[in-house]
Amino acid sequence: MGFNELHALLQPRPSPEEVEASTAGEGLGPESVCSKLQDALLQAQGLVPAEPIDQDTLLQCAFDHLMKVEARLDSERSRNAELRAELVSARRQVAEAELQAWEAGDRATRVERQLARSKKEAAERMEQATSQLEDARAAADMEHIGEKNELKARIRGLGYELALLKGIG
Repeated sequence: MGFNELHALLQPRPSPEEVEASTAGEGLGPESVCSKLQDALLQAQGLVPAEPIDQDTLLQCAFDHLMKVEARLDSERSRNAELRAELVSARRQVAEAELQAWEAGDRATRVERQLARSKKEAAERMEQATSQLEDARAAADMEHIGEKNELKARIRGLGYELALLKGIG
């Protein structure tokens, strides 16, 4: 309620005869509405007018009510500011968590790529080592065959020399 409404409440209350005369055939007039508002305000404050209340008392009641409403409004504004601060903090935490999740995903992707490269390199090295092993086996086999042939040739040579020695002797 503002001061304009209070001004209307402070106007003198019309007598019942004036109210009946002014409202005859027209419904409720502004004076009757002001009177009803004044009574409603007093009832809301816990004051039931047994007798007419002076304007100072009415103003004081309205002022006290406004002060209570304003104190409540200040309290609600403070709570609203606290909630906004909590919301900003929560949003910052969510943003940080999303950033950490993105960084973790990025690191995981890099590790997966590195693992794939390492597997590929290991497979190439294994292929190369297998090829070198087969080449070494083939070379060893060839060398063994060569040594075997040399030994056979030497044995033939020694057999020939032995046959010569037997024939000379």
